[in-house]
Amino acid sequence: DLNVEVVAWFIGQGASNSSQGWVLDGYPSSESDLAKLKEKGVVPEKLVVVKIPDDDLVKLSTGRRMDLETNTMYHLEGLGGWSVPPPDLKDKLIQRGDDMEPRVRATLAAHHAKYEGIEKTYTSVHEVDGTLSAEDAIEAVRSFLGVKKKATVVKS
Repeated sequence: DLNVEVVAWFIGQGASNSSQGWVLDGYPSSESDLAKLKEKGVVPEKLVVVKIPDDDLVKLSTGRRMDLETNTMYHLEGLGGWSVPPPDLKDKLIQRGDDMEPRVRATLAAHHAKYEGIEKTYTSVHEVDGTLSAEDAIEAVRSFLGVKKKATVVKS
């Protein structure tokens, strides 16, 4: 309930005056939270769902390795924006417990259970292919929300 109170307060402080609206990332995560927000006068209208196959997420997570000396994260295949580790470091790197496949799959199952059914509570839902490039995914979201890309000013 604290999340509901904080979100309602924040939006009541002026976020709702924005001509562009506002974005709640990962929240509300249940039909109950959404109903409580609506009771407070906060009515999210559109939902963007980024869909990435579980097997892709497992591959991303299980390929991560950490160098404990430098606190640097790598990915064995260079996925997720992480670099491939240098060959001389590979034997020093560790795989975190959260990146082991059973834990990753359990986390994904909990996520799916938590968010199951939330989509049907919105009047406007848009699914974005999370395997697209970041630029293409962002453009898909902009298009759905009716937000134009800001012009880039090039100074000479």
